[in-house]
Amino acid sequence: MLNPYQRTALEVEMRSLELMLRGILRSMQSPPENGLLTRVQPVPSYQREQLTRLIPALLAEIEAVVREFALQPQELDLGRQISAEMSGAWSDLNEVLVAKLKRYGRVDPRLRRTLDPHIRNMIRMALEAANPGPGTQHEEA
Repeated sequence: MLNPYQRTALEVEMRSLELMLRGILRSMQSPPENGLLTRVQPVPSYQREQLTRLIPALLAEIEAVVREFALQPQELDLGRQISAEMSGAWSDLNEVLVAKLKRYGRVDPRLRRTLDPHIRNMIRMALEAANPGPGTQHEEA
């Protein structure tokens, strides 16, 4: 019924939706903590009630599609996922080095001494986290 490309598209979308829904459930059960640059607002009760009703129904629909079309699960390698995310962080951090900040206007020359060392240190650690292996662990002093 589905050609291989259609099957792959359907599997990818169902997998993505399932991961998102399960992530929402985890966040509602155990909300993320406030961070240094993020303040987490709780889910309003009306939305929580709605999501509590809709998410299981959505997961049931996904399950029905999986069964009806014999979709196959994909193994999620958390180590590789973390490496990919850290590679993305490494790339993004390169975009806030002083040399790149010039795109947004004149840059105070002192930033090369104050900001860049922090960003370069984070770049180094993100790259290390993206490429785990013996001898690459960041040791704490």
